[in-house]
Amino acid sequence: MKYLSYIFIFIFILISTEKLWSEGDYIFYPESKHKFDFTQNIGIGIVILPRSVFEDAFSQIPILNYNARLDLPFNLILSGKFSTILFSNNLSTGILWNYKYHNFNLGAFTELGLWYGFYNSEGIDLGSRGWTFFPGVVVAYNFKDVYLTIKFNLMYQSQVTVAGENRIGKTFNGYTGYSVSIISEQNFLDNSVFSLELKLNYTTFHNITWLSYSTFDNLILYPELTFGIKL
Repeated sequence: MKYLSYIFIFIFILISTEKLWSEGDYIFYPESKHKFDFTQNIGIGIVILPRSVFEDAFSQIPILNYNARLDLPFNLILSGKFSTILFSNNLSTGILWNYKYHNFNLGAFTELGLWYGFYNSEGIDLGSRGWTFFPGVVVAYNFKDVYLTIKFNLMYQSQVTVAGENRIGKTFNGYTGYSVSIISEQNFLDNSVFSLELKLNYTTFHNITWLSYSTFDNLILYPELTFGIKL
């Protein structure tokens, strides 16, 4: 866990000296832009899976993320996200209301999504699916040379796993934990907008682990580190 923090701090300092891009190029910062302004971002993330879930070793799984944002009237922001590692896929949408006070921005949001996983190999046909519901709050600050956003949300999820037409493994619906995210956005290599997110998931279930058949009911830490570029 410590080395993830070092990576985050190092990259944050390394690019913090870059000149700020034109105002309004952010995608995660919770400040309203022009009405119906549309912004996109694509990123690569790494999810750290703990030893208690995969007993042989700590596992690092790369994940592809696509984010989209549409600014609406009345300080509302509509967001969408798709993430995939092939055998586990997540599609979600959310709505955020924000309020600006000097260089601070405060907001409340909710995200609703669906996820689906599958595995077909050597006669084994498995599938898993569920929904996600993440209500939360956000606080952010404009440092002029970097936009910094901190998010906190509760996690409500479901899971159903099947082999053919038969349900197997753990099935549940409801509260599974919470997550905290720190996101920085700033100019990178003159013309690109770079984002860096460190997300700490404290949860009894992470959908990319559905193949592990985990039966843990206690909160486990799943760190995520995601690098993104605005399209």
